[in-house]
Amino acid sequence: MDTAKIFTSGRSQAVRLPKEYRFEGKEVIVRHFGNGVILLPCDKPWDMLEAA
Repeated sequence: MDTAKIFTSGRSQAVRLPKEYRFEGKEVIVRHFGNGVILLPCDKPWDMLEAA
């Protein structure tokens, strides 16, 4: 299982993703999923889930 670093940036919390998890573009969709969070690309949010 891979991990990512969490840090504070101003008044927000940020996650530093490993390079193999990087997204294209400047924004992602954020959704709560149980006790966690899911990040999806804004342009084609469901493509990642369908490919899994």
